[in-house]
Amino acid sequence: MQRRLTFFGGKKDVQIPEKDQGREIKNLEMASANIGLLAPALVGAGAFFLLNQLFQVKGESDKEGGSVTGNLGSIIYTGIATTGLSYYIYNVLIAAGSRPLYAFMPFSWALGVMILYYAAVYNWIYRISPGSFEGDFGETPLEQLVSFIYFSIATFSTGGWGNFVPKSNTAKMLISMQLLFFVFIFTMGLVFFINP
Repeated sequence: MQRRLTFFGGKKDVQIPEKDQGREIKNLEMASANIGLLAPALVGAGAFFLLNQLFQVKGESDKEGGSVTGNLGSIIYTGIATTGLSYYIYNVLIAAGSRPLYAFMPFSWALGVMILYYAAVYNWIYRISPGSFEGDFGETPLEQLVSFIYFSIATFSTGGWGNFVPKSNTAKMLISMQLLFFVFIFTMGLVFFINP
């Protein structure tokens, strides 16, 4: 007999046949190994970091508009990357079944990828359109990178922005996507990790 949580948080004793006892772990391993869902975020973070750091992309003006193509492409690609991350986390938590703590490491890796991805895209938007954000991000690329990692963590963890303020619609849309991702993660946490 194994005690499992029900959908509404109750507990129920379930007899699991011997042949199915290892299946939950196998399903979790398969869901965790499906890093193809993380690929858009990983590739995007790498591409944004490379464009920012190696080629020193810098927008010409301090206007809020900036490059329409760069801004629109960033929003669309961020939507794809966020959807992949969300689906990966959902699959991992579903596969974990009655053992949600087994999903902790894949879940943590996905959150780390998300934080780095959003830091990279915020840095990219700031580079192509310096008027997108208001605040002191530093002068060197490393200082800016650290500032945007901080900004990404602050946005994800508290919904606040710290001492940086988004000014452009592109920055606001990207922050909205990250906050919606936070709401999704919070909801998944309520469903899968609460043990009354």
